Amino acid sequence: MRLADRIVAAGRDKRHPLQPDYQRLAQAIAPALHLEVTPPAGRLAAVMGSSDAAWLRDVHCLAVAPAEVVWIEWDGVSSAFYGVSDPLEPGQIKPSRCGLLIETDASRQRGTVTQAWYGTGPDGRHSIEVSPLCVTFDFRPEPGPVPTLARADRSAPLFPGGVRTRADKMIQAQLSTLSKEEVHDELDRFGFIPNDRMRVFQDALDAAARQNPVAAFMRFQGIVRDWHGETNFMHALLVCLNAKGAIWIGEREDVETQNRARRRLGRPSLLPFSPIEAVEVPA
Repeated sequence: MRLADRIVAAGRDKRHPLQPDYQRLAQAIAPALHLEVTPPAGRLAAVMGSSDAAWLRDVHCLAVAPAEVVWIEWDGVSSAFYGVSDPLEPGQIKPSRCGLLIETDASRQRGTVTQAWYGTGPDGRHSIEVSPLCVTFDFRPEPGPVPTLARADRSAPLFPGGVRTRADKMIQAQLSTLSKEEVHDELDRFGFIPNDRMRVFQDALDAAARQNPVAAFMRFQGIVRDWHGETNFMHALLVCLNAKGAIWIGEREDVETQNRARRRLGRPSLLPFSPIEAVEVPA
């Protein structure tokens, strides 16, 4: 079962403590354009996303979503497409399926992204996770200020905790083609806001933060760090979709036969997906 379908099912499960949160998220996902990244398309987008920052800045004009509301998901983690496999943080689940909900204005270049994933925790239990923070973005040629919890301090180091992971090293190498001022101009295209659909989850996090502020701050840093790779992958996918011949959206699947059977059993209908396809690139 795909991640989007699991979220829809969780939104109907009144026994789940986060059911109201999942229901709100499911209501946003249901009418979206549903896309599934095939491995060749993911690898090609990763090649694009690994380009130097100066080149990526110059192709913002191509970072246009195919619809105002798009749900994109894929097997595993996006870092695997880049050939990066950093260890999990303590308590993190190992994702087997990841997804992004991209919601934009009429430009399809400015909006908000919600991140979710499904996987297995250290205790062996399966669970759906949704980031308590959403990313705001503006890829337009003349970006405006994006909503955010706090503006980045331009005098602060780009990696406050130091360059720790392979992903950090990749980002550092990419940014070497821009001046520090240019890097901050690019970072100003992004912001972080609370995920208002996850209200029950937010209340639990707020209660935990009051008991252990240090742990809460470290959790916040980890969430922000996780988002770095996802925004790069999202940007690369959108650019590729608008670069002729790179990757393309295939034919939407027909799930009506399956859904008739599911409705008879009282189960939620499966969402129809279209594949994001690409020609296999030789290793």
